[in-house]
Amino acid sequence: MSIDTASLPRVASLPCVTPPVTRAATAVTPMTAVTPMTAVAPSRAAVPSSATLAAAASGRRTALAELLTYTRYFATACCRAELGANVISDRLADQVTTAILTGWPTARTARRDFLEFAYTTIRRAVGLCRYEHSRRSPFTQLSDGQRDLLTLRVAVGLSATETAVALGIPVLSVHRHTARTLALLKRPPSRPTDVPA
Repeated sequence: MSIDTASLPRVASLPCVTPPVTRAATAVTPMTAVTPMTAVAPSRAAVPSSATLAAAASGRRTALAELLTYTRYFATACCRAELGANVISDRLADQVTTAILTGWPTARTARRDFLEFAYTTIRRAVGLCRYEHSRRSPFTQLSDGQRDLLTLRVAVGLSATETAVALGIPVLSVHRHTARTLALLKRPPSRPTDVPA
């Protein structure tokens, strides 16, 4: 069954709901208010297991909720790393989250890995947004590959293995290129030297 993503509500437009908290509820399980994404930085979420990804692709609600939590974190961290922590990046993250969740069943049928599929979708959206708004990335002096590594390793917090899966490169390359990129960022900018006449 195909889903029309244009008809889905945008996450940012949903009202902020605070569930009622009673003494009995706090004694058993503490409840927290649901806050808009733009209010706080995303907290680290665990990468969903293969069983969760399979259940989400088949439409199970609990698996979809877990996948939504991780995808929202992943998309927000990537968009903020590339575009800065602002309204534009958070709205883009909301839209990309919807696109990833609705596209995941088809991607899984095509035997794509979730991290690779999600990051490819986010990268494409960020590229279009950067073109439209022409905002400088914090990592402008880096190549695309170096930016991808830092975004996934530092901003998102993926392990070297998860980063290798998302980018489709060997784990040893992730270690080597991450070390080189961090060394490049630590190096002070070179000043032009005077050339004797």
